[in-house]
Amino acid sequence: MPPHPSPTTLMQHALAQAEQAASQAEIPVGAIVVAPDGHTILGRGHNRCIADHDPSAHAEIQAMRQAARALGNYRLEGCTLYVTLEPCAMCSGAMLHARLAQVIYAVPDPRTGAAGSVLNLLAPSGINHQTTASLLPDADGGAELRQACADLLTRFFRSRRQQQARQRQQVDHAPLREDALRPSAASLKAEGVWQPDSRWTLVPDPAAPDSAAWRMHHLEQGGAAAPSVVLLHGYAGHARLWQELASRISAAGWRTLAPDLPGHGLSDKPRKADQHQLAWHQSLLAAWAQAQQLPADTRWITLDQAALLLPANIPPEQVLALDTPDAAVRWPDDSRASSSHDWRLRCQRSPVFDLQAHWAIPDQATLLQASYPDAGHRTAMRWPLWAGQPASELDRQYGQQHGRRLPVHTLEPAAEALATSGARIRAALRHNSPMILHWLQQARPAN
Repeated sequence: MPPHPSPTTLMQHALAQAEQAASQAEIPVGAIVVAPDGHTILGRGHNRCIADHDPSAHAEIQAMRQAARALGNYRLEGCTLYVTLEPCAMCSGAMLHARLAQVIYAVPDPRTGAAGSVLNLLAPSGINHQTTASLLPDADGGAELRQACADLLTRFFRSRRQQQARQRQQVDHAPLREDALRPSAASLKAEGVWQPDSRWTLVPDPAAPDSAAWRMHHLEQGGAAAPSVVLLHGYAGHARLWQELASRISAAGWRTLAPDLPGHGLSDKPRKADQHQLAWHQSLLAAWAQAQQLPADTRWITLDQAALLLPANIPPEQVLALDTPDAAVRWPDDSRASSSHDWRLRCQRSPVFDLQAHWAIPDQATLLQASYPDAGHRTAMRWPLWAGQPASELDRQYGQQHGRRLPVHTLEPAAEALATSGARIRAALRHNSPMILHWLQQARPAN
């Protein structure tokens, strides 16, 4: 009879199983079950938890199932299991139930090992069977093989960490900040929410650049080589407010970008009202613009309070600041008393404010429901400066030190009588589109 293969030789079969697991993106653990004769391999297995959607599909379980089928008996008395990583509590319990004689492993597991590292479930004195557990011995190249098994695990987990880090930089999988709200993935898949012109951008927080980024949404039309114009919506709005005008502008040869400002639309929403400060908004908008790699001669069209958010380095001649009778621009140093009948003040105070009814955007009910699945959007409404109310002292001081007044063009209202502010603003944008297109034509950068 030929001599028994050494434990190192048998463990090499387990390592081959672990390598097969790694090739399938499973945690690389492999195992074999050897018959009492010390020669015959009765079962082989590697991790298949992901492939089989089975939390019990560990390498040891797979190998024991195959061995039990080969013997026609779930009892594996006298058998030895070789595994590249110390068994967990689940597998150790299964080994006891199968009455394995012994288990030999290559790499201790200091976090979940149940064969002696964290606890030892294989030799309890209170039950009628014990399984001997031991580390693969150094002899006959065992030390080198143990290192090979450990290296395989190290490479796998390093690669997975790197993949997860790359994934976190992708906007679809970006982690949500603890101080932010985000529309649910299910709502974004609803009909009418995500359009071909929708884009995501991860924008680092200017106050905490090492923390998770804010995810900002914008709509984009036109060719990448065309001159660019950014369209900034006003209070309680979102990028879709510009949809009709953006189509006309892009048809005139421009690339349009209409972002959902933080707290609005499909962009992340700060949980707290005090997050909304002029300095923060300006910095975040500047970081978003930088991420788009906008050329220096980009034109900007703002609506209502959005004029306050423009980064200070944008030349005034590149800005067309618009406002409406419903929401005139209020500068940080403006101390005029606000009317108690101001619709923004009513919206700010009303816990049942119906944004959909207010904006009355045709066919956009799904978008608004997806954009505002919670009360997060009200943080922007409670920002005094954004809501057309007197600025906070912090914003007032920042405005005095860094602010500037821009010429503001009040939109001529459309002739039709409309009931909601959203409908009136959209009608005014349509009515004034010739003036806006003329301004862009006059401001078109030279080729």
